[in-house]
Amino acid sequence: MKTIRSTILGAALAVLLSPSSALAFGEAGVRSSCPLGTLISAKPMNGAASTLTFQLQQPTRTIRRCDPLKYDELIMYVDFTHDNDGTITATCTVSDDAGTTYFEPTTGSELAGTLTLSYAGVIVTPAALTADKKFAIRLGISSYKDIKCVFSHGGTPAAGDILTVTGDLVTK
Repeated sequence: MKTIRSTILGAALAVLLSPSSALAFGEAGVRSSCPLGTLISAKPMNGAASTLTFQLQQPTRTIRRCDPLKYDELIMYVDFTHDNDGTITATCTVSDDAGTTYFEPTTGSELAGTLTLSYAGVIVTPAALTADKKFAIRLGISSYKDIKCVFSHGGTPAAGDILTVTGDLVTK
């Protein structure tokens, strides 16, 4: 009896620990993320564009332990404190040569053989914000050496329109 129980237990462990069993359980542990912390810290939106900009570069600079080349997406958590009404726009560009030439990142979708290209580098809130708002932006950044995002206010920003952006890098 003890030998049969040992054999069954050993077989069960072999199945659970085999590499192919990871696929059956949704590939746990394959996805990874790296917290970037604060990218823009409580800046008034009536300030200079440079104060509402952040940049992630590789290989010249990495944020903490995060190398942007190793991640697929940038998630930005935007915290906007409202004073004057207006849309909030994030204009993000990417570079394949560490910041010499910038491009708008794009996404494509296909329907019935027609490819529709979307310029994902410009993200605008759907309407003028009339109150404080927190929202997340997901941007594909796979294999770019440099990512730069500039935030702006679509109305007449006041000193009380405050922006804070934190972020994470994630793999798919």
